[in-house]
Amino acid sequence: MAGGGTLSEHVDALLGFAAYAETLGYARFWLTQHYSEREAWGDPFPLLTLLGAATSRIRIGTGGLLLRNSVSIQVGSAFRFLMELYSNRVDIGVTRGIASHDDFRANAQRELYDIAFEDRMRTLVALIAPGSSLPPPSLHEPQFWLMGANGASRELARRLRINYAHSRFLASAATPAVRSSTAERYCMAYFASPNETVTTDIASAKVSDSVFLRGSARDVARAIDADAACYGATDAMVALIGGSLEQRRAWISDFAIAARLSDSAAAVKPAPS
Repeated sequence: MAGGGTLSEHVDALLGFAAYAETLGYARFWLTQHYSEREAWGDPFPLLTLLGAATSRIRIGTGGLLLRNSVSIQVGSAFRFLMELYSNRVDIGVTRGIASHDDFRANAQRELYDIAFEDRMRTLVALIAPGSSLPPPSLHEPQFWLMGANGASRELARRLRINYAHSRFLASAATPAVRSSTAERYCMAYFASPNETVTTDIASAKVSDSVFLRGSARDVARAIDADAACYGATDAMVALIGGSLEQRRAWISDFAIAARLSDSAAAVKPAPS
């Protein structure tokens, strides 16, 4: 775990950070699913259960779930469990990506030819829908988000009638399309840092330096506003890279003020600890 400390300390810090984000008016708090030795978690579901208990209004979810590394029936049951506990404040963000760890990647590669990603998505949507026989029983509906970086992902989201989040931070990301439907929820996802001197390895992280938002929280808010005006985005998600817990808390406070988030759909997502 980067920065040292015990797992309990990392979890306590995460829960406190989420509760603080809620007091500032943020709409969402998403967790990643990654597998490497430097991270404090891989599977986000145990933490999502704790996050729901530690908060009362903010939406909680994944950003994004590695569906090709997952078993749909297990994922569906886990989300239905969260939906029943925390009503209508659960988000399901899914990505086409696979785990970067060599062992997990090898397993995912063997499964790619068994079930197409679109079929996996359709199965998951059906399993989680109200009326599904999958336990536990739930009448609540989550918000589905497909996270992608190109037109193919956005078209898939349209076919599935779910929301789309465009990963602006990826070096391989295509230029975003303009939102074409007033009923469509359209999120732009970014990387930023509360530490203006952060030395992130942009190349190895597959992050585009041109859209790694540098500068103060107010600078980042202005950049996101410009993107929203250009592409019609309804939501913004920011993954914070680097910085201490104190710096992160100060950053999201400044950002909330700058972006006037109390009545907006903006979201914040923590990077892996």
